[in-house]
Amino acid sequence: MSIFKNVVRSGLAICGIAASNPASAADKSPDTVTTVAQVQDFDQGLGSLRTLEIQFTHSKGPNTFVLTPVIGERRIGASHDTAIGGSFEFYHDWSSKVSSRSQVFVSENKTPFAHWTASQDITVKVAGKTTVTVGGRFARYFGDNDVVYLSGGVRQYFKIGSVAYRLTWTKPAFSSGYLAHLGSITIKDNNGAGKTQLWVSYGSASPISNQSQDTFRGKDYGFVVQRNQPLNGKLSAIFRIGVSSYNRPGGRATAPTFGIGLSLPL
Repeated sequence: MSIFKNVVRSGLAICGIAASNPASAADKSPDTVTTVAQVQDFDQGLGSLRTLEIQFTHSKGPNTFVLTPVIGERRIGASHDTAIGGSFEFYHDWSSKVSSRSQVFVSENKTPFAHWTASQDITVKVAGKTTVTVGGRFARYFGDNDVVYLSGGVRQYFKIGSVAYRLTWTKPAFSSGYLAHLGSITIKDNNGAGKTQLWVSYGSASPISNQSQDTFRGKDYGFVVQRNQPLNGKLSAIFRIGVSSYNRPGGRATAPTFGIGLSLPL
């Protein structure tokens, strides 16, 4: 049996795009469909970003497959830029102590998302309910801006959830590298049906999305709070709120984030 079978199930990747503290295949709910609509409104006259995703998750034995088509629209004044893309993730539990996550994301070469990304993570149980994850990712953003990410993190599971920290060395091709920090906590309800999650990042303005482009100056930051609330039967509602702050040369820009969605096991 996987080391993660009896601990937190996240059941959601964000914007096609798993949260930056990845877990094992068993952390995904078996066979679900999830849809989330999200909007970010930027100040400083920088417009808005609206996204819609539909995520399909299927688990069989030690394998979990996640397919997520996504559409996004970036608006600034009267102009707008729309892109369609999607991601494929593959989780595999190699043994009771080792699991992996592989992901590929591809989108039109436009401003809403990265043009394409590829990532690989390996997670190892080191003691009790403690896991360590190491990984790497390559991303090409709009305008052929390439960025390499190398990261390592630790997650501690407990009875009603988990806490995690991840350190990422970020190296844009067009500037010097820097370190980014991500912390997260998940708290399940007493009956295990719902949960509340918090992500806090420094060095990246998008703590739950790997496809949003930062300023890559190492001074961006953000937080997101998400609630998965059971409604009736198997249906759950998803509520998300957060703030992203970007360290731009002309002054810091801020973007509140609001999202809402539904999740249904199949």
